[in-house]
Amino acid sequence: HPQDKMSPDKPSFGLVDGACGYGPLSKDGNGSVWPFWRAASISSEFKGAANGNRGGCGMCLRVTCVDAKCKAGSAPVTLTVVDECPTCAPDQINMHVSVFADYLASPTDGRVAIKYAPVPCEPNANISIRVTDVRPSNGGYIRLVPLGVAGDGTLTSVQVRPTGTDAWTDAKSEYGASWEASKFGEKGPLDVRLVGAKGTPAVEAQGVIDRLTKSTWSTGVQVGGGSGGSGAPQPAAAAAPAAEAAPSPP
Repeated sequence: HPQDKMSPDKPSFGLVDGACGYGPLSKDGNGSVWPFWRAASISSEFKGAANGNRGGCGMCLRVTCVDAKCKAGSAPVTLTVVDECPTCAPDQINMHVSVFADYLASPTDGRVAIKYAPVPCEPNANISIRVTDVRPSNGGYIRLVPLGVAGDGTLTSVQVRPTGTDAWTDAKSEYGASWEASKFGEKGPLDVRLVGAKGTPAVEAQGVIDRLTKSTWSTGVQVGGGSGGSGAPQPAAAAAPAAEAAPSPP
């Protein structure tokens, strides 16, 4: 990219280690985890970020180019918020240069005017649990990140328990998409109980975390009573004008 000198074929910034805590994200393909590179970074004062999403993490935004510089045949693209952009204005959305080029405009244009609207997230698979830190001692500790959450993209409750017991332990989330739990035991397997938007039923995945190690585990469940993108219905907000999109942080 001529402005930031980054390769459109390599991940950068939020795709590697964003503030939301999702960890590395990869392109579409075998073994990739949704939302792939269709990810966004936004200001902490972004217009439209819901407080329940903890800084907007996990929410999905449908972005449409409305600039004179839009490429011929430009199409709306749905992005998932994965990172904070400290240098962005409250109405600016930042995305990887390859996604910007595929859907909106030439990266050489830098920034373009867009319309955006929060929309329900529709992942192409069930929720995965990425374990990013563990301590199999002193009663046990785990930090995990749910990936591919349908509906509004956030969870209101996460619990873990050793498989075969009734002892659920509440996990806590201070910011972003990461949840932490401790004093539940010092070995796996662990069950996980997840609750999506307020009013939706809990879903349970039995023995999903096979052992206390950093890895990504498929749960086989999705919030909202569905799977693979059938989360709880959510009305889409009206598109907000006078916003900007930019390819990769400056």
